[in-house]
Amino acid sequence: MKQLLSMTMLALSALTFQAEGAITLSTEAAKGTTVKMLLNTVSATAPVTVDWGDGVDMKYTINPSQGSYNRWVEGAVSGSQITVSGKVTEFKMTGAAITGVTVEYMSDLKKLELQDNKIETFELKSYSPIETLNLKNNNIYNSPGVNSTLGLENCAAHLTDLNLSGNTSLTCLDVRSLETITTLSINDCPNFASIFICAPEESQATLKYIYINNCSPSNFYPVSLPSLRKLELDNNGLMSDGTTSPFEMGDYPELTWLSLKGNKYLSSIDLSKSPLLEQMWIDHCAFESINVSVCPELITLNCGYNNIESIDL
Repeated sequence: MKQLLSMTMLALSALTFQAEGAITLSTEAAKGTTVKMLLNTVSATAPVTVDWGDGVDMKYTINPSQGSYNRWVEGAVSGSQITVSGKVTEFKMTGAAITGVTVEYMSDLKKLELQDNKIETFELKSYSPIETLNLKNNNIYNSPGVNSTLGLENCAAHLTDLNLSGNTSLTCLDVRSLETITTLSINDCPNFASIFICAPEESQATLKYIYINNCSPSNFYPVSLPSLRKLELDNNGLMSDGTTSPFEMGDYPELTWLSLKGNKYLSSIDLSKSPLLEQMWIDHCAFESINVSVCPELITLNCGYNNIESIDL
């Protein structure tokens, strides 16, 4: 009986430890390198624990009422893995040669910024109420069969702002689970070829701003995005002819800004489902004609460097 009780207590202790959560960061920074992290927490009475890589837990008191200048924590890298735990609400660590990230049981985390590192693997393993996620300028790799969602289903009910720009090995993204996403940025990802927003018969109600520039998609599926205000798909591989999936505009009734410049095989577009369009850039494409008479609110039309012979106003 005593042995059973001891085992039960150990199991409960393990669960309690897990529930506290941790951000685990693999780094290739040399030992002794000074790095900084910006922290915030639920309360000044709830210290944050940082293991700089040597197995020693350092406690830091963060006052959430103070400005960001007073919430920076500095330490020296002491091993290949840095671990942060506690009731953290915001975490930022840039330029620290981080190569891998695992986030688990961080039930208070709302803002995570890890741009300008060397991250190849990002794993969000359990629920976190992350609203802002910035992974810009890293080396994240995925494929349709490997980590296509990046684990974002674990923050699906909260995430509003996602930035994956500058990840040269990123090939795709499945955001069907994201219920609150408003801004999606995936620029300068030369191998990025496909995004799955929702099924054709469905609608994604929250997306307002999409930036997918300097990538390689040949299509952007025409789904219903009733809240979309701004769409940028510059310098991609969008095509009108010579493909089984030509580019088509979806149902974007609130769209006011459209930029498709630099798609050299794009020669036609139907704007009839975007009557509120005010700004449009289609320069450096293959248009011979364009009908903007269905856009009575149009103010700016940049259509240089095409083969345009007629514009229907």
